[in-house]
Amino acid sequence: MNKIVFYQERTFGDKFNVTFEFIKQNWKLMLRYFAYVVLPLSFVAEFFMEAMMKNVMTLATDPEELMNLIPSYGGFFLVSIAVYLWMGAVSFSLLQVYNARPDGLQNIVFADFKPLLGRNAWRLVKSGLALSLVLLVVMILAGCLFALQMPVIAAVVYLICMALMIPFVLFAPVYVFEDIPLWQAFARSFRLGWHTLGGILALGIVLMILTAIISFVCTLPWEICYLLKTFFVVNQGNADSAFNSVPFMLLQYLLGVLMMLARFLLLAIFYVSISYLYSHAAEKLDQMSVAEGVDHFEEMADKNQDADDYQL
Repeated sequence: MNKIVFYQERTFGDKFNVTFEFIKQNWKLMLRYFAYVVLPLSFVAEFFMEAMMKNVMTLATDPEELMNLIPSYGGFFLVSIAVYLWMGAVSFSLLQVYNARPDGLQNIVFADFKPLLGRNAWRLVKSGLALSLVLLVVMILAGCLFALQMPVIAAVVYLICMALMIPFVLFAPVYVFEDIPLWQAFARSFRLGWHTLGGILALGIVLMILTAIISFVCTLPWEICYLLKTFFVVNQGNADSAFNSVPFMLLQYLLGVLMMLARFLLLAIFYVSISYLYSHAAEKLDQMSVAEGVDHFEEMADKNQDADDYQL
């Protein structure tokens, strides 16, 4: 196994390749720990998704069904947040252990990265809330300008602010990989992201296209079932159709679970890619590998001093 160096300047192609090289080296391990939580949550997410689709299909004939969308949508939203946190915490924790061990993730067990999970999940929560607060301020500002009958200015301000949010894709990895306060990580992520904005956009577009294709392939069987049921049961009012039978509904549910599972697992590509985007930016601007080497040297010196003191 060729261990990947974390802090290193990379070209666009190298950043793309290193993301999938890490996943290729460790996909079995990653899949195992992802599936512990993501698989059962996929069943719950599909339950709420089916409820939402049922409410949407009856919305045309019963406007009061709109209120029933709230609990199903709220449940799906909460499940999605839980999945995002688990996927992010596990991805970052495995990367941290991989970087710290000479043999990467070989022969590791859950206890090897369990202490990192809580820390990383909490940092993901705080960084997410901070970005949400910034977005809320931007939306309020744009809304105030629109209320003051300045829609063009409001639209321009909103678009500029959204463009300035792109560098903050590095916010989470900066806050996770560096032991610094929240708002210092916020400012640092903007600095790193702004100086590597072209690479973030280029890699983001490529990965979005790739994941969209994979997601479409995984979603297609469920969508076919949904369209068949909509056409033969809802539009034609044929309640006795085979597309409204228990076996067909079970098939649609299981295909939906597979769809959810695939979509959730694709988050691993996002978290690994932004980690290597961060490492490239940190090395390019701040030579983090040098600082890391100095820290390691000082740590070894302290250990040697402690050994000398013990011998004396």
